[in-house]
Amino acid sequence: MSMKITLAVLILFCWSSASSQSNKSYIYETDEYKINFPTEPVKTNEEVPSAVGTLLITVLSYEPGEAARDSNYVYMVIDSRYPDSSIHSDKKEMLDKFFRGAIDGAVKSSNGKIISEKTGNVGKFPSREIEVDYGNGEAIIKIQMILKGSRMILVQTIANKTLYPNISSDHFYNSFKLK
Repeated sequence: MSMKITLAVLILFCWSSASSQSNKSYIYETDEYKINFPTEPVKTNEEVPSAVGTLLITVLSYEPGEAARDSNYVYMVIDSRYPDSSIHSDKKEMLDKFFRGAIDGAVKSSNGKIISEKTGNVGKFPSREIEVDYGNGEAIIKIQMILKGSRMILVQTIANKTLYPNISSDHFYNSFKLK
């Protein structure tokens, strides 16, 4: 087989693999945001009592499993609705303390160590992005936290450290759009 034909077959194979992967994706959409999961996630809803009142928490998760040969162990969105009286994205004076608590809680609950932390915005809403070393170098947890009104939306992936960063994770985060 000539080099041109081999190259053409390789390009066609790569293109068809990329096309078939994008056709398997699942768009999850609410009134507030949308995001593209690799496939349909598992959804759970829970009411959780807290110091500021009852929180309505929706968790969406997809775990590819070893057979999927995915670079990530988990794709997740956690959507928490707080009472307006406790926190709101317009309450600028409360944001640093609120995000600090969320970041410290995430790091502590994972028994991880913070690698990086960035302050920013998604659209006009305040956000924080962290990377956490999990399991002493076993995995990297990346979390983007967005506070839209009184909703905290966490977009998260967990990846094998040797495969991080990766295109699948980038695609997941880049697909997140606020409405």
